[in-house]
Amino acid sequence: MNRQLELNELIASLFVDKPIAEKLKLITDGVVKIFHADFCRIWMLRKGDLCSRCMHRKVAQYQHKCRDTERCLHLLASSGRYTHIDGKGHRRVPVGCYKIGLIAAAQTPKFLTNDVQNDSRVHNRQWAQEIGLTAFAGYRLLAQGGETVGVMALFSQQPVTPDEDNLLEALANTTAQIIITEQSREALKDSELYLRSIVESAPDAIISLDGEGLITAWNPKAETFFGWSAAQAVGMNFPQLVLVQDYREGFIRCGDFQSGECVSCGKRCKMLAVKQNKEVFPIEISPSPPHKIGRQNRNKRFYP
Repeated sequence: MNRQLELNELIASLFVDKPIAEKLKLITDGVVKIFHADFCRIWMLRKGDLCSRCMHRKVAQYQHKCRDTERCLHLLASSGRYTHIDGKGHRRVPVGCYKIGLIAAAQTPKFLTNDVQNDSRVHNRQWAQEIGLTAFAGYRLLAQGGETVGVMALFSQQPVTPDEDNLLEALANTTAQIIITEQSREALKDSELYLRSIVESAPDAIISLDGEGLITAWNPKAETFFGWSAAQAVGMNFPQLVLVQDYREGFIRCGDFQSGECVSCGKRCKMLAVKQNKEVFPIEISPSPPHKIGRQNRNKRFYP
């Protein structure tokens, strides 16, 4: 099969819902198969997490000693001769150290040699001679703004041609986009979890409504104030929780609830609410601005 077609098939397989480690493993597997590499690895740049027991913190040679625990390269995928990702020397690589770390530090944005057995920049040339390696190619994985997100590297027993170098560099760019997408997804997930924790622990009842006034979210304080569990409340119509007359009068003061105009005034609306046990109690509603996710949603904070 044509090498470009094989690469296209590989890239197409990456745009599915899979964990990032599985996607990166598909890439390293593909590099070994398509380019006949001896082995290929991908590291992602993340915060240091094994510092207390990492060999790079104890190494004697200063040029290879880790000096920045805020970030290091985490090995996430390895294919070919070596498939493990937990080796002490390669599971974490300090930025600025060894070939991989130098690439990540942008001192050498791309490292390509077809003479690894004699190239002084190769750290362990004797090992390269013993297993018959000829070429090394390493590529910095870059975000659009130019910041490093990782490194892709391979060793081969045959030279890497200029055409192969171009294809590998293009694949490195795709790999960077895969990583950036995953990082954005993780950041969004962390943000959502943080916001959820705030809502869950809030001292006020916080309720989300859709454009038709149906309840879509109901925090623990709302359960306490109104007596309905979240499972019972979600899907209920908001007017079921308040006396109809107060509901209409409260929202007429600042606009029509169904049109969404009332949420823009920033005023609290006073009205009477009804608990599950039919007990009536006064509340104030502080509406937040509407936002659209599918149908229109509104968050409302209740003060009993």
